[in-house]
Amino acid sequence: MEIASRDFETEFQNILQKSQKPVRDKMLQCLKKWSEGEFKSNAQLSLIPSLYNKLKSTYDFPADSPVKVSPQTKI
Repeated sequence: MEIASRDFETEFQNILQKSQKPVRDKMLQCLKKWSEGEFKSNAQLSLIPSLYNKLKSTYDFPADSPVKVSPQTKI
């Protein structure tokens, strides 16, 4: 229920705008998975599919394959 709140939606968008591509892609991938899965048929969780539909026009959602983030090598 906490994820499907206006506060979460606002914070999600703020972090999305500030994050680097690998983090942004993972966030978008999670949002897509949530909105097309368990959140799709539950009216109490409808903010997540709504956010997904809103962001589809702004962001290119990554493919369904997992996003791999490689650790940075220290020299």
